[in-house]
Amino acid sequence: MDMSLEALLEQIRERGNYRTLQEAAGATQAVLETLGAHLVDEDRARLATFLPQLCAPLLTPAPSAPPRPSSTAPGAMKGPPPGSEPLTFQVFLDKVGTRHGGSPETARRDADAVLSVIAERADDKLIRRILDWLPPGHAALFGLPEPG
Repeated sequence: MDMSLEALLEQIRERGNYRTLQEAAGATQAVLETLGAHLVDEDRARLATFLPQLCAPLLTPAPSAPPRPSSTAPGAMKGPPPGSEPLTFQVFLDKVGTRHGGSPETARRDADAVLSVIAERADDKLIRRILDWLPPGHAALFGLPEPG
């Protein structure tokens, strides 16, 4: 799906009621970096196809993060790698808040704005697969009911 970075940020700015595109960009960076660090490579790559090209690197985990196997690979893991902190709803918001330097309320607004816009653009099957990998509680951030 082709969308300019500016158009995506404008959509997120409106959704999150941010004053500037720079605020929306900060929220987008914090949310995508947090989410991307907990996705398998296949889902990260697929999600990147629904975003402007400049957003793809934000989904790539930091060099110190262990690689995540593909969800279809033999021995693929469900959830975070062994020994890492599970990405519960609260941990997700805490990490977004730390990255963006905001309060818990601001982190929730960031996550709601960015993920709901992404959910509208991305393939429903992909979003459901991502939600299946995450602990319960994240679906509302994507504007969806919890998987059943």
